Amino acid sequence: MCGIAGILRRPPPDHPGSRPVPPEVSIPGAWLDLLDARVAHRGPDGAGRFRARVTPPDGAHLDVAFVHRRLVIIDPETGAQPITIPFEGGRTLTVVFNGCIYNHREIRAELVARDRRLVTDHSDTEVIPQLVAEIGPAAFERFVGMGAAAVFDHDSGQTYLYRDPFGEKPLYVWDCPGSGLVAFSSNAIALAELRRAVGHPSAERLDHKALSEWIALGYHASETPFSGVIQLPPGAVVRAFPAAAESGAHRDSCEVVVRPNPPWEQPNMPARARVFNRTGGRRFGHAATLDHVEGLLRAAVARRLESDVPLGCLLSGGVDSSLVAAFARDAAPDLLAVTVRMPDERYDESPHARAVAAHLGLRHVLVDPPRASPAEDLVMLIRTLGLPFGDSSLLPTYWACRAAAEHVGVALSGDGGDELFLGYDRYRAAGGWMRLSELARGLVPIRLFETPDSKSARAKVHRLLEAGRAGGYSDLLAIFPHSELELLFKGSKAFESRAAQRPNPRSFAAARRYELSNHLPGDYLRKADTASMIAGLELRAPLLDVALANEVLGLPVRVLRTGGRKGLLRDLARRRLPSSVVDRPKMGFAIPLGDWFRTDFGGLGSLLRDHLHAAEPFGPARLGIDLDREYLLRIEREHFDMKRDHAQRLYMLLVLSIWARHVGSVIQPHDERPS
Repeated sequence: MCGIAGILRRPPPDHPGSRPVPPEVSIPGAWLDLLDARVAHRGPDGAGRFRARVTPPDGAHLDVAFVHRRLVIIDPETGAQPITIPFEGGRTLTVVFNGCIYNHREIRAELVARDRRLVTDHSDTEVIPQLVAEIGPAAFERFVGMGAAAVFDHDSGQTYLYRDPFGEKPLYVWDCPGSGLVAFSSNAIALAELRRAVGHPSAERLDHKALSEWIALGYHASETPFSGVIQLPPGAVVRAFPAAAESGAHRDSCEVVVRPNPPWEQPNMPARARVFNRTGGRRFGHAATLDHVEGLLRAAVARRLESDVPLGCLLSGGVDSSLVAAFARDAAPDLLAVTVRMPDERYDESPHARAVAAHLGLRHVLVDPPRASPAEDLVMLIRTLGLPFGDSSLLPTYWACRAAAEHVGVALSGDGGDELFLGYDRYRAAGGWMRLSELARGLVPIRLFETPDSKSARAKVHRLLEAGRAGGYSDLLAIFPHSELELLFKGSKAFESRAAQRPNPRSFAAARRYELSNHLPGDYLRKADTASMIAGLELRAPLLDVALANEVLGLPVRVLRTGGRKGLLRDLARRRLPSSVVDRPKMGFAIPLGDWFRTDFGGLGSLLRDHLHAAEPFGPARLGIDLDREYLLRIEREHFDMKRDHAQRLYMLLVLSIWARHVGSVIQPHDERPS
């Protein structure tokens, strides 16, 4: 686990016809310091930099600089980065990587069998340039793992940028076609700061269309609020500065060389699923399917158990994390399970986790969140992430990761189970309930179902009716559904809601594709990465294994939901776990946010009021974040008067305010900055 960043630049000449400026002028050290500072929290155990000026075959000079911050997990002695490898024939590749290649030992063995000289003892990072040197960008499809990488070819002057198939690790890119500069980073706001340091015209502008989606959903899977800064799509490989003879793209930009083809978009169903369809269901195929899925999950867990630092698992007591812990315990009997006891018993699953640990014979540590201070922690988390991220479970996830990091350096998690195995109740909305809601449009008064209890059945009906009236399935995921968004943006010309442009899934399978493409990488995996990296912990998610996903995604819905929500996985869990764990209602990893605002727990209520009632609640006016003040104050009153639950909306507005103030100070114009 690491933080990576870099700049690729065609150095400008001093004046027309002259030689390029020196490398330290082309890419100043201050720019690298800026990038380094923004990823430093991701790697407290080591730092490294790489610089080079090369002259590719096209004759145009190219400057390259990489920055790396390391959290030591594998090969602590010889695995420092960046790694530069010279090959026979004079070719040289340099790599920076953030993540883990779980099948690196298999690839290393193949390389040794072909008489390749390896320069590290057992670094997983080294296999990336070694294999890229042999087969080019197709190498990235060989890796079983998670992560983001940049591989620079000294001879061609080209750099490959890569992100893993599910998007477990971030990689943000600022590509300026025609400007001769491409930059990347594990942190988006680093590139926003770099734009300003470079003096680019977009430096002080926000992308208000993208920001409107961040406000509505609390995330965006591909775009950032910073003009020109995007998140590389999961599974993508792009090539920076392609040779003009090889590409129709401008040679001073990026081109996609491997288009994202994630498991959920594969055109062909796995063979076993087709056989299952022909046999007709449970009577002939259920046990065999369970056996096969169990084998794939066991293998996925086993692949994620290599570490040179203490390894454990995050155990919530739910089905997903408990099943992962069971298989991990089989392969590593001394595995430590870590459970965090939440400060509110209504949201505390530690008694269930304790029962699972006793049942499986796990070494178990039950810890309280270290210094659970919501207000202080929230400000720190949003400023460090540098994005207006609106998922309030970021707070408990961070507390869990901080607690786990006191005992282990790597932890397995149950992320991905609900998406792959159809575990969300909202999938039923796409499967039919949404159509009923649309038919009821105008016939059922929605306000009759308004309630301050967000977990009640009445609140769920209200949300469904609201979604059927305007935004469709995506409104079920929205913090501000379409109707509320119109009120929030009332009178503002700077923002534009794109809810109508979002897909509106009409089946279980379509809803899952939407979630895997959007909600999982944009929300849940961003949350897991942010919380774990700030805490100094590596998280690994066995359920997000490509081989497992390819199989599960090919199974019919009726098989996955045999016996109800997440039926197949629950049937598998019954082989190892007590029924009290398998059959209990889903709780979710959350906090009583509404009550904490009202009671000012940990200073959250005061922080909210201080921000919303400030003269400029959403940063300086030049940012253009113009929201309807009357609406903001109304939902605040309704929430504190217990008339309606607006906790998530108020949280999103608080996050937006924290972020906007920070951005306003980071990208302020030159004439406003202190001397």
